[in-house]
Amino acid sequence: MKAPTGTTGFVSEVDALKCGHAIMALGGGRTAVTDKIDHAVGISNLIKIGEPVSAGLRLCTLHLNDEAKAARAEALIREAIQFSPGAVKAESLIHDLIQ
Repeated sequence: MKAPTGTTGFVSEVDALKCGHAIMALGGGRTAVTDKIDHAVGISNLIKIGEPVSAGLRLCTLHLNDEAKAARAEALIREAIQFSPGAVKAESLIHDLIQ
């Protein structure tokens, strides 16, 4: 999935919940206990906060088995990723060590 035309700047936010809903839309999760999980679908190579973005740059790779489900998942990913015109400082992945 690529960044839309006219996009420039930096990734300022990636909403993990919307990314999770995108995986569910592809069939990679359950909304009911009886739902089957498609282990072949998912998201990889997701762009990170602070990375520079320009039109056509890959935001992520969607692994899918159904084009109809892909459209919904792509819309959710596009909602999940926000851009900023200026550089954004990425937050630390490790906040503290517990010993």
